[in-house]
Amino acid sequence: MGIGQRNTAKLVSWPNHDSYYAKLVILLIVLTALWRVWAGAMVGFGIGEAYYLASARELHLSYFDQPPLFLWVLWATNQIVPGEVPALLRLPFILMFAMSTWVIFRLGARVQSERAGWIAALLFNISLLFQVSIGGWAQPEAPLMLFWLLTAWFLLDIFVETPSAPFKSWLLVGAMLGLTFLSKYHAVFLLYGAGLFALIAPSARKWIVHPGPYLAILVAAIIGSPVLIWNWQNEFISFTFQGGRAFGDDFSLLRLTRMIVGQLIYITPWLALPALVAGGIALVKGPGSKWPDAKQPGTTFFFLMLAHGPILLFTAVAAWSETQFHFHWQAPGYMMLFLVLAMWIDKAWARRKTVLSAFLVLATIVNFVVMGVLVTHTATGWLRNIVPGFDQGTDPTRDALPWTALQQFLEKEGALIDGNFVAGVHWTECGHVDNAAAGQVPFLCISSDPRNIAFNVDPTALEGKTGYVATSVWPHESMLASFERYFERFEQIGTVEIERSGRAEAPVRIYRGDNLIIDRAFGPTTTGKYSVPLLPLTKIIEISGEVDEFDAPLEVGAYVDDERIGAANIVDGKFVMSTGMLANLPRRMVTLSLRSPDGNPIFAKSIQVKLGFHQ
Repeated sequence: MGIGQRNTAKLVSWPNHDSYYAKLVILLIVLTALWRVWAGAMVGFGIGEAYYLASARELHLSYFDQPPLFLWVLWATNQIVPGEVPALLRLPFILMFAMSTWVIFRLGARVQSERAGWIAALLFNISLLFQVSIGGWAQPEAPLMLFWLLTAWFLLDIFVETPSAPFKSWLLVGAMLGLTFLSKYHAVFLLYGAGLFALIAPSARKWIVHPGPYLAILVAAIIGSPVLIWNWQNEFISFTFQGGRAFGDDFSLLRLTRMIVGQLIYITPWLALPALVAGGIALVKGPGSKWPDAKQPGTTFFFLMLAHGPILLFTAVAAWSETQFHFHWQAPGYMMLFLVLAMWIDKAWARRKTVLSAFLVLATIVNFVVMGVLVTHTATGWLRNIVPGFDQGTDPTRDALPWTALQQFLEKEGALIDGNFVAGVHWTECGHVDNAAAGQVPFLCISSDPRNIAFNVDPTALEGKTGYVATSVWPHESMLASFERYFERFEQIGTVEIERSGRAEAPVRIYRGDNLIIDRAFGPTTTGKYSVPLLPLTKIIEISGEVDEFDAPLEVGAYVDDERIGAANIVDGKFVMSTGMLANLPRRMVTLSLRSPDGNPIFAKSIQVKLGFHQ
């Protein structure tokens, strides 16, 4: 049996001896899984998870802002479990994190000792970010961590050991890398880190000219092809969106400081800082060292190569781009540094057992108490009653409250029946509004930033239907100004309160729009210009009209915001043209104008504008 086969067997099998640490890890997996199930039952979907459930209403090859794997899982789970209960929809992600815990244990045991693996598994589970958000929520990070760790496992066969069947090992690397890419675009850091290790480590340079790595990349590309195909079909909109987040206009020390402090808090300062120190030591020791007590040289340096990419890049990006509160982007890097830190603690265990044991016990207790406080407060709001002044401010945990009152209102109004649709006005709210509708009627995110949800439903198929639009944050005047143009009549019909333990936390206003207007008809105008409201991912596909046949030129050109989208001949004072207009993601108002070949405006007697959906 070759090295790759033996190590694959080690990954999934129980250690041959009566392993004390393996039993501890199983106990850890069981207890933390139960903890996450409890937390999942206590807390509703937050902004992100609600949005992801809304995104997963329809099955696509890929999605606007994330690769598809976790949304496929969420879609499949939602087909199986009843009632869209958060605790049930989160179960596959809890299971994936449990599997990741076993893999990280086996990684530590493989490269140094079972105690090192146990410590790594413990650190992985007690970090504030990993404990519930990554470990228990329906988000892309659960499959990302699992397949990232599996990719690292099989890369060890190649870079740290000597595989007897290198092509098989590289095929396994490619398969895991492809699944990582299907989970999140962070997979590029594995490619970068492995490539950098091959360049730096003398023992690994032979793989640069070996066909194995390129075979692995090909396999990964095939597995990740749904992402590539979907982006090709949609003008690479996902790559453009994610890549654009790395660019900004000016340097900001405040944003950089916020990112550094934020990630340390999310990861947990007393875990993140020692992990960064451990990574620094691994860097100094270099690729030829067995530090701290690895079985093979270069192990911790290899882990560092996989770790530093997301940590450094996403921290640096915050200096010139608005990354908001995305402090979790660095998480895979810290996960690899937890392995390095665990190996360091394991090496020092004999000399510092009392201190290190106390540190791990205290960190575990403090972290679970902190998270327990957050979970129970999110569910009940009890901190408002004991923290002075807290009840006067905005509580961010209210974003995880279910909009049950909205669902009840919509049911009472008869909104959730055939012939109607429900809508929200921004992706941060659209998830909650969609979850209230629970897939019973079509849902639109009529927004300047609808993201994934815009691809689920063709708005043009809803022409003439009644829409119920809900919002918590958009002012009433803005709602009327923005939405009256899309309906024959648009009016507020009610307000409900999102409550927690009997306390009103946020008002939600509900509007009804009668007869959704898609296609437009315009009469004469003195400017030759027409304002055309477009819903997300809609576009002008056909323009027809009538002009004065005695004054008209032979040809009419159509322009949207001064960009030519089509032209047609005028015959007997009439024209019909198909356009080459491209759809844009946001809801927007465009200016359509008709011009003669010499650029002069054409004043039509009437025109009809037909809209279509992005395909």
